[in-house]
Amino acid sequence: MLWIWMSSAAMAYESDPQEIELYDFAELFTAGLDTGWVPSSGPLGVRFYVDADGGADAYLDGDAHLRWPEDLNLSFEPQAGTGLIDINSVVAAVVEIRFDIDIWSSEFEIGRESVDLVGAETFDPFVMVGSVPEVVTVIARGDEEVLFRYSQALFGVVDVGFQADLQPVGEVNFEGVSWLVEDQRIDEAGEAAVLAPEGLASLNTDATFVAAWDSVLDLVLTPTFFVDTPIGGFDFDIFQLPLNLSTERFEQAFSSVPLRFPLPLLSVDGNAHDFGAIEVGNLSNYQLALSNLGELPSEGVLSIVGSEDFTVFPEYFLAAQDTTDGVVVTYSPSDSGVAEAMLVIESNDPNTPRVEILLSGEGFVEGAASGANGDGDSGVDREGQLVTSGCGCSAGPRGGGWSALLFLAGVLGVAGRRRRGAI
Repeated sequence: MLWIWMSSAAMAYESDPQEIELYDFAELFTAGLDTGWVPSSGPLGVRFYVDADGGADAYLDGDAHLRWPEDLNLSFEPQAGTGLIDINSVVAAVVEIRFDIDIWSSEFEIGRESVDLVGAETFDPFVMVGSVPEVVTVIARGDEEVLFRYSQALFGVVDVGFQADLQPVGEVNFEGVSWLVEDQRIDEAGEAAVLAPEGLASLNTDATFVAAWDSVLDLVLTPTFFVDTPIGGFDFDIFQLPLNLSTERFEQAFSSVPLRFPLPLLSVDGNAHDFGAIEVGNLSNYQLALSNLGELPSEGVLSIVGSEDFTVFPEYFLAAQDTTDGVVVTYSPSDSGVAEAMLVIESNDPNTPRVEILLSGEGFVEGAASGANGDGDSGVDREGQLVTSGCGCSAGPRGGGWSALLFLAGVLGVAGRRRRGAI
């Protein structure tokens, strides 16, 4: 569908909007961590090996718009509420313990566990500078629980116990960086890429969206140690050990989106027409064909600039894809001598929004010297014979009979002027 609206300066047009569905996966929280023995010395120690694997899915929906007449302006508008960042990662941990008490010393693995790290946020795309929001923040948390608990009697005389709580907490900031269209960048919401029309039936191009990811993954470890021996007991207070597992910032492009915008493409034969010599009081008609070679309906308005002896009807045309519409230009001299005017065609064709056709003719009075009758005229020549010619086209949905009615109306108008002159 062709959308048209009036602006304060000129007609503005738009091609069919193109729907955009963007998807991308960003690998996040992929770093590993080895805490080493905590504490580094003493009768007991614990060691954590932590690995994280996963990332975030990003979904963004919107529409691409192509508007003109001032060049072709390509812009991108979001569909409200269609943005989604979905984090799905797994944090895996391995725990080892060691002890060195008098004559007893050993180290061994006491457990393996994994925690799902999940979080999601919906928003309005495309979160660029100037949009609301400009940045989307997603918090992802794993379950806070006792992941490891160990208690064992050693040699029947020593009881060793260990417990650890682990909770992963991730934060992801997502923001749009730019749209890339051919050799242009769009860095702010509401901006447009300006493309030159190439005189084609459609505009075909690709658009690429680039986003920035900023992620932080922290682990909060809360271990507890205890041991009882025949010579006494050892207690280790609970403490929290915040660990930064990964911090990342990078830019990543979504897959390019192919865009195809249908355009009108107006074709007009010739840039001038000479009506020749027409007797004052008579008229000559010229049928002008307006063809559309584009994939979008072509429409526009026509006007005459110059001598009022030239008129055009109708002053609006509409040609669907691969069809021809037509108008009739009439020359009815009001006085002897040469007359000139410009037929101006203003259309929604972005390649040639304005076409000018030079019109000329010569009026003569019966019995006075004048030039010969021109080709392509319809009217009455010096010998009183009817002369007709034209494009043979139909004026679109208005049918082909109306041009004859115009001619008849013109003749009646001439007769009226003669009667008024006789009074």
